[in-house]
Amino acid sequence: TKTVGVIVSNVLNPFFTSVVRGIEDLANKANYNIMLCNTDEKAEKEKQYIQALVSKRVDGLIVASAGTKNDYTALVGSKPVVFVDRRPSGANAGKFDTILVQNKEGSRQAITQLIEAGYRRIAIITGSNISTTGYERLAGYEEAFLEKHLPLDRSLIKMGDFLGHTAYKNAIDLIQNQDCDAIFAANSMILLGVLKAAAEIGVQIPQQMGLCVFDDLEWMEYCRPQITAVRQPTYEMGTTAMSYLLERIAGKKEPVREIRLPVTR
Repeated sequence: TKTVGVIVSNVLNPFFTSVVRGIEDLANKANYNIMLCNTDEKAEKEKQYIQALVSKRVDGLIVASAGTKNDYTALVGSKPVVFVDRRPSGANAGKFDTILVQNKEGSRQAITQLIEAGYRRIAIITGSNISTTGYERLAGYEEAFLEKHLPLDRSLIKMGDFLGHTAYKNAIDLIQNQDCDAIFAANSMILLGVLKAAAEIGVQIPQQMGLCVFDDLEWMEYCRPQITAVRQPTYEMGTTAMSYLLERIAGKKEPVREIRLPVTR
């Protein structure tokens, strides 16, 4: 049908906007159209979209997984599938090509930079540690403290969701209680909640509190002072995923691949 289904967890997240742009650009060059679906990180919604896309006979799927509850092998049948941003786990582990970034290393480097700048009580606001991004970014955070031989206060680890719905409340709690001297936001949607909380309370960044984020968006370069950020190769994630999917559609039979794209600061 010369169509590809693309399923993401949050179309409002600029991260996915760039990923989808990479997918669409390469798809267009290959004379494919894409059908974009948004799951809001809900496994049931994701399942319904997969079933709908398969019924419309798309040639393949690119999926940013909403979670670990769905049996992708049963849902997609023989359709080629490439995962981005999150690795399928459980019974689905190791069965699909997956495009990820260096989540753990990027997080570790970011926290190390904050520690070397003099911060000691560094909080992290992240999504669920069930997902690849949540688990690996938290692991990098913890590793940085271990490497610097500093105590890790688990009360500074705040979990919620990557949609940003709980970030504001978590940031309010941390800032009002003066629990931390810096905050690491695990993605740009969480960052918005932290910035809102800081503005309402009247905390100046970075004069009164350090801030770092695992994402680098275009508008950040206009912030003064600039926000320390981990840059993900989002467009490249999209083009790489589409390239791999096209190979599978064409019948390429090589073993399943997991690619880790580098991040920068």
